[in-house]
Amino acid sequence: MKLEWMGKYRELVRSVVYFSNCSNRNVLRGGRGDYEPHLNQHEWQGLEYICEFEDDCRIMADISRDLGIIPSNITKATRHLLELELIEKNRIVGNRKNVVLTPTDEGKRIYYKIMENKIRPVFDSFFAEMSGFDSEQLKTIENAFYKLSHKWAGLAEPAMLEKIDE
Repeated sequence: MKLEWMGKYRELVRSVVYFSNCSNRNVLRGGRGDYEPHLNQHEWQGLEYICEFEDDCRIMADISRDLGIIPSNITKATRHLLELELIEKNRIVGNRKNVVLTPTDEGKRIYYKIMENKIRPVFDSFFAEMSGFDSEQLKTIENAFYKLSHKWAGLAEPAMLEKIDE
């Protein structure tokens, strides 16, 4: 059965689904010799986010929201990163509630090593394919993916608010 409703976007949707499935099953396997941990996708994305925003006092709710990962998976991922001593917990003075996560020196070292040896080579070809688009076109593509992500997430998550009939 041909899926007519997608029209000219069928192959684009197929490529997005394929990427999503490949990405979800990805585990960064540690290397031999030098210590390099096994990290699943959420752990890697969490470590990258924590390294990127280390000076911004981001809390776990920020990480969950910004990466689109459910809070319980962020909790599991950060627990593993803490066990590996790649990140550490901090508190903002006068705020005992919110825990700020920051990378350790070892966490930054591991992040840069994995990024250079494994992640960057994967994205180099993607960036080369996208190099023909100008900034405005890239923003349009970015917005389309965010809209798709928010709508897709809405299928799995119940509405948080309901109308009150008075």
